[in-house]
Amino acid sequence: MATLKAGGTSVDAVEIAIRVLEDDPVTNAGYGSNLNFDGVVETDASIMDSFGRTGAIGATPKIQNPISLARLVLERSSQPLTLKRVPPNFVVGEGAADYAREHNFPVTPNDCLVAHPARIRFAKWQREIEYQEIMKKKGRLDNDQSAELPMVGPSGRPIQEAGSALPPDASLPATPELMEEKVDLVTDTVGAISIDRYGNMAAGSSSGGIGMKQPGRVGPAALIGVGTFVKDVGDRQVATVVSGTGEHMLHTLISSTAVQRLFFSDDELDSVKAIINEDFMGSQGFSKANIWGEPAIGVMSVKAENVGHDKRLISFIFGHNTDSFALASMTSNDTAPKTIMSRVSREPKLAVGGSSRLIQMQLKPPPNMSEGSKLTRKEKEKMKRVHKQNKKPPITITVPKLAKKRNSSLTSALESLRIDGRGDDKDQNSVPQNSATTPQKPVDSDSDVDKDLRGCWSPKAPTPGPR
Repeated sequence: MATLKAGGTSVDAVEIAIRVLEDDPVTNAGYGSNLNFDGVVETDASIMDSFGRTGAIGATPKIQNPISLARLVLERSSQPLTLKRVPPNFVVGEGAADYAREHNFPVTPNDCLVAHPARIRFAKWQREIEYQEIMKKKGRLDNDQSAELPMVGPSGRPIQEAGSALPPDASLPATPELMEEKVDLVTDTVGAISIDRYGNMAAGSSSGGIGMKQPGRVGPAALIGVGTFVKDVGDRQVATVVSGTGEHMLHTLISSTAVQRLFFSDDELDSVKAIINEDFMGSQGFSKANIWGEPAIGVMSVKAENVGHDKRLISFIFGHNTDSFALASMTSNDTAPKTIMSRVSREPKLAVGGSSRLIQMQLKPPPNMSEGSKLTRKEKEKMKRVHKQNKKPPITITVPKLAKKRNSSLTSALESLRIDGRGDDKDQNSVPQNSATTPQKPVDSDSDVDKDLRGCWSPKAPTPGPR
């Protein structure tokens, strides 16, 4: 929010918000990400803005802030290469790491991307894999049986939805003390959506992928239209970021589908239910493709509509069929973020919620526009449309009528957040202090196991990556 108030763009805000989460070992992104089966951190990230520009990286090693590298790809995608080559907007693997080096982007040793809890998770998962292999050799467990016995933690969720890991290391044996440590086996992908004072929207996602994944596996956080999507047409904008089991989401283009539904909807909560139940759970991947694993998804969207010549209705909508979903939102009028840990305690698992607020918007051209800087054709067209809208007379519509039109599906303020499909527990709207939405300190400095890795940690305040 400080970035936006200082005149930063929506892309700046999305990058910085996600960088904060990537630097937090609680999340499955950047520092502390899941490791693949070979013990290497391979990150995914994508970012998209109102002008349709995109940047993404997939299965990329040695990057602490993948969202910033994705931002760099976005910026460079509009700069032509020699021989009239088309610049990339999606790079993967070692090629993406080479791309970072070529553009003087920081490249980080693999060990510096690992948190202490990640070490513990990997040790436990490795031990379970070894046990299954031994049982197979003894003939007590065939392939079908092992597929039906996924590695799970105390939460009961399978490993493909779980969190950080560290490869085996001769200097870091899986000692009994290490194996007995209790850690949360579930961490989460992160995403952010922002609208700036110029009326532009941006969205981004970042993830370390599933635990013990196949090396080279690219997840939904790297894919525009699957993990991240933005639509800006006329006087209406919608952005969506999605998290969940990637293999189930890849063929549904779920974030693009969600944006399309919400863009033309007058009842956003019903639309979110349809996104989860029909577009995701009802897709052909479940009825025909027979993809193994438990389908899980969490959807977060923001919708903005012009109401009059100087006001916009901003709607914050979410839904999930997972056990929990951590969210936070904030406007320029708020003194602190509104946070919530949404939980589902009964079957069928489905929770949807949302809120809306009428915001005074003074749409102004970016400072660089008056300086005669080179804007793209799409940026110029967008600014012309913004100025034209500002000159129009106010639309004779009131907020109560708008709320009625939406069937009262969204509340009138963020303070009265409504959530459907919940259990009756009184504490379900509470937000744990250690939720993924609250930045945590890196690692306990008294930890002997992780002291060497702390030398890689940078506690500095995040700043935008190189342009």
